[in-house]
Amino acid sequence: MRALSRCQPLLARFPTYFLGTFVLVGGLLAQPVVFPNFSSTAGLTLNSASATTGAVPSDGTVLHLVGTSVNDIGSVFVSNQVTVGAGFSAAFNFRLTAPGGITDGTGATGADGLVFVVQRAGPTALGGGGEGMGYQGIGSSIGIEFDTFYNPGRADPNSNHIGFNAGGNVTSLATAPVSPAFDNGTKWTAWVDYNGTTLEVRVANDGIRPTAPLLSQPLSLTATIGGSSGYVGFTAGTGSAYANHEILAFTFSDTFVAGGVTPGLPIPEPQTWVLLALGAGGGWWWRRRRH
Repeated sequence: MRALSRCQPLLARFPTYFLGTFVLVGGLLAQPVVFPNFSSTAGLTLNSASATTGAVPSDGTVLHLVGTSVNDIGSVFVSNQVTVGAGFSAAFNFRLTAPGGITDGTGATGADGLVFVVQRAGPTALGGGGEGMGYQGIGSSIGIEFDTFYNPGRADPNSNHIGFNAGGNVTSLATAPVSPAFDNGTKWTAWVDYNGTTLEVRVANDGIRPTAPLLSQPLSLTATIGGSSGYVGFTAGTGSAYANHEILAFTFSDTFVAGGVTPGLPIPEPQTWVLLALGAGGGWWWRRRRH
């Protein structure tokens, strides 16, 4: 009993320490944005052509950014700002269908693409159409473009690529070609992860997150957009060529998640691992004291 009584003061304090660590980690957790579909758009601001009627019935209720009309633009943003400066992870499913209109210099049709945007202009932000993809002119921002039309004046590498843009400028600072075409009607998944110093972009049409990023860009997000918080969402545009541009599911974490997040699914909570680690540590300490 004497050994137990010697341990009692520490054991009495241990639950307080345990709870304090739990609360501290909990306080730093993401407050996620999770949309497995868009049957409800509560918390979102839809602008211009954006709606929730999809072109593919099996996709259910989606974010329809723009459709098969020429010179169309649309945007959707989370209505409240989220913290982004220290890092974030986002993932979304998208589908582009029914490309048509004029052809570009490579002979491809369909346009123009969509952009994942972090910006400080506000939830009603809307940029230029056509090659502007609804993003051009939105200042204090970054944009990850999923471009489907070759514009040589914008230094596009081809008719189907991703690019990193800033300040509402659609001449990308970095690009990477993608194959097959985004507007081939299949479901694509994109992952955008920022760890506080580097932004990485991955895309796949099989739902499996690639190990290596397709695009990696050194970035001080706070300096680039002029603050540590912003509005996250999507823009899209058509010109003389067009296609349906739709977001099927979306998840956003305002903290960086190693390994990424999954579109439409809740974000794994690290408290579980903290509790397991603390429990294992407490068990190890108790065994040592007994021996």
